[in-house]
Amino acid sequence: VGWSSVDAPSADQKLYYDTIDHGTDTAKYAFSKGISTSNTAQNMNNVFVRLTGLQPDTKYYFVVADAKNVGTRY
Repeated sequence: VGWSSVDAPSADQKLYYDTIDHGTDTAKYAFSKGISTSNTAQNMNNVFVRLTGLQPDTKYYFVVADAKNVGTRY
């Protein structure tokens, strides 16, 4: 999963995910994963999280959050 941000990547940025939709309440998500890799291109910080062990034909919900902000639930 990848996203871009004007803010530099930080250790507290995480992707929270689950098979149950918890909206933007990160405390309820069963799984979380920190940044796997990042790079900067054209003044944008590109961040990537590698997820493994996902089940096929399963809908996952996810949200990106750091200490200050929670993004849109996808």
